[in-house]
Parts: sequence; C-alpha cells; structure tokens
Amino acid sequence: AELRSPMSNEPMGSRLTANVRARSTIEKLVRTGVLGGDKAERWLAQLEDEEKVKARRAKAEGGDAAAMYNLGCWYGHGKHGLEVDDATAYGWFMRGADLAYASCLWGAGWHLANGAGVKQNVTYGVRLVTEAAKDGSEGAANFLGNSFEHGTDGLPKDLARAKAWYEKVATAKERDIRANGVEEAAA
Repeated sequence: AELRSPMSNEPMGSRLTANVRARSTIEKLVRTGVLGGDKAERWLAQLEDEEKVKARRAKAEGGDAAAMYNLGCWYGHGKHGLEVDDATAYGWFMRGADLAYASCLWGAGWHLANGAGVKQNVTYGVRLVTEAAKDGSEGAANFLGNSFEHGTDGLPKDLARAKAWYEKVATAKERDIRANGVEEAAA
C-alpha cells in the first residue's frame, strides 16, 4: 500500500526529511516572542547550542586548536546538546595535540591513560600528559601530581614529585582544569 499524506493525500515516501520551513517558522516565532513558555525557552536554548557547536566546529575544522579543545570537552562531558562520546572527544583532542596545543595534549593523554573512547595506552597517555604539563597545562600538572601522590597511571608513589607537579598547577599558563570538568582540583 502506498503511503499518502494525511493533509494533501499526495503519495509520500517512507523516509523522513527535515522540514526546514516549519523549523524556520517556529524559530522566528520563538525569537520574536510570539511563542513563549518553557517549551519555547528550551527550543531557543537548543538553537543557541546548535549555533555554538556549528561555529566552534567551523573554527576547529579551520585549524583552531582551542576550538578543537572545546569540542573535545563538550563531547567528553555532553555539553551544548551533544551526547557524551569519548571516541569523538579523543579525536578532537588528538587533532589539537598534533598541533602541539597543551590542553589538547592533556585531553588526549587523559583519554589514552584511561582508555576512554580509545584503546588504553597508559605509557603514551602519560607521555602526552607530561608534555602538556611542561607546556603549561594545569590539568596535566594536576593529573601528574595525583598520579605521583597515589602511585597510579604507571608512575611510582613519590610525594616530592607530586608536590612539584601540584605547585605547577598554580603557575600554569593554560587554565584548563575547569574547562575539562575537574572543578575540585581548582578549588
């Protein structure tokens, strides 16, 4: 039996496509205040998230390592309407790491050390994190401090080295702890 539109009785395919006209109309009504309420506010927030992600993705695809870091964090934490996707987060971090961006080195190293979205490789992960910490990433310095304090991530328990890395957190030039969702380390 052929599918027919309930409105026009015209034949329809079985594939759904985006209704750009309806979406555009709803967007205009919400933005002008004609439609309001909770649903309109959620719609507007979703539109703003989509615009933010689209703009950041364009910058990242243009070679902006800071935008790559942002996308990695957003995918890693499910921000701005994105689903948590560690593999995609790792991919963005690695693209920025290839450009020697400290925060991306830290993000990629963390994913490798923890096997989040990528096959676990603690040795390579810690190497990237160490490079990031030396380049001024506070998140990476905190990671190394914690690893030496507790003897984890393939590193020996060494309180003197832990203290040295924790001290670097305070003077780090890349303030990436909060951006990566590790607020307790910045307190």
